[in-house]
Amino acid sequence: MFMPSDVMRRLLSLSMANLLLLMSAMWSLFCLAGCSGRDACVEANAMYYWRTTLKLTSAEREFLDDNEIGIIYLHLFDVVDAGGVLRPSSTLLFHDTLPAGLRIVPTVFIAPDALSGNAPSDSLGALIVRRADQMMAKNGYDVPDEIQIDFDWTRSNRDKYFRILESARGIMQMRGGRLSTTVRLHQLVQSAPPADYGVLMVYNVGNITDPRESNSILSSRTVRPYLKALSDYRLPLVTALPVYSWDVVFSGGKFKAIAHSLNTADTAMFAPMGDGRFRCRKYGPLAMAGRRGGIEGRIYPGDVVRHEFVEDSVLSAVLSDIRSVSRPVAERIVLYHLDEKSIKQYDAEFIQKLIGGSGAD
Repeated sequence: MFMPSDVMRRLLSLSMANLLLLMSAMWSLFCLAGCSGRDACVEANAMYYWRTTLKLTSAEREFLDDNEIGIIYLHLFDVVDAGGVLRPSSTLLFHDTLPAGLRIVPTVFIAPDALSGNAPSDSLGALIVRRADQMMAKNGYDVPDEIQIDFDWTRSNRDKYFRILESARGIMQMRGGRLSTTVRLHQLVQSAPPADYGVLMVYNVGNITDPRESNSILSSRTVRPYLKALSDYRLPLVTALPVYSWDVVFSGGKFKAIAHSLNTADTAMFAPMGDGRFRCRKYGPLAMAGRRGGIEGRIYPGDVVRHEFVEDSVLSAVLSDIRSVSRPVAERIVLYHLDEKSIKQYDAEFIQKLIGGSGAD
């Protein structure tokens, strides 16, 4: 494509920094114009892989193939504050390989309190890109053309986080790549982050520690108040929806843990209370959520378990609500996350409709 001579002269007169900013703005405009199509932002059916060991079951491989998953957002490591120094933690162990042909987007999670203290963060963007590059190369994958950073920023640490994004994005764009970031519902009323696009996290929307909460993973009631900000949001977005369940344990009316592997159908161990709640009848082991393999604890008589699972109808209703405000945001879906137990909870036809663009309405 040829440019008019006066435009070319102006481009040549720009400093490198200003040229990068101009290129960034042009890319954002491109995404805004094209995010409603299949070749923008998220170009294919996509899923997160958010475990500490890369090892796929045959059912998980079959799910990827049956649903034509083309992109995996692969969680590589967390960034935590370790005594005033930001360090990687919970690094992914590569015990397997992902199927050939998948586009892999390395994803890095910054812990909630990592940017709240005085730990130096000026070089964090560059360090994240470098470590992601090294991990991918070491395990036989190409240098990524996209990296995603996940952080639940607030007004108090937003500027610090945005500087990290600007640094990482500049590095990625210099090599022809791009940077994405997660965006939570409560962040829609704040300034948009300096990324090429965002993944709107439409899950973990309730207060998990509140014993009165019915479902902290997702409910239409909780999502709707945030959606009015979507129509004016100044960043291309795609939608991430949950396909997982968990058990939330309360002891004495207070939050105790997120549990794994509880069998609430065991009536000798649990007494149904209605509304997805169960009262523990006797002592037993409790595998609690942890960053590396879980934490062993105990569950006691009288403890209450709230089993949370998002029904098909809720996923469809939430997606319909998003579409009514901004159809492009609901056009591309990212599922969270790839796990055999989770994906078997849903009908295959429903999942195919959900991520295939018809929205399972």
